[in-house]
Amino acid sequence: MASRFFVWLFKIGEDYAPGKSITIKRASDNAIVAMTGTGHGYLEIIDNGDGLYYVDGLPSDAYDVYVDGVIQTEMEGYFFSADDIKTHLDDDTIHFVINDAETGNDVVLSAAKIYA
Repeated sequence: MASRFFVWLFKIGEDYAPGKSITIKRASDNAIVAMTGTGHGYLEIIDNGDGLYYVDGLPSDAYDVYVDGVIQTEMEGYFFSADDIKTHLDDDTIHFVINDAETGNDVVLSAAKIYA
């Protein structure tokens, strides 16, 4: 299943806030990675028409979210964990499986087994 990054915008004292310009920038270098609209060469943020905005295909990283050009401080430096993190962690060629039943010099043991 692909990861989906979404924000839901509300106006204080009013209903949802559709029709806004949303931009997502990588927090580390301020580079634009996604925005509403089409034809800009970035990932497209979809306006669901009810205040919900979403983008598919965003890789794991820390991001800043801007609404109508203004950074949203509650979404500043927000870390998004996408499918690439799970794929990496599930790769047994990189991350060894803990095996408390085995003995030897090249066996990965749990902390509970080591300190027992």
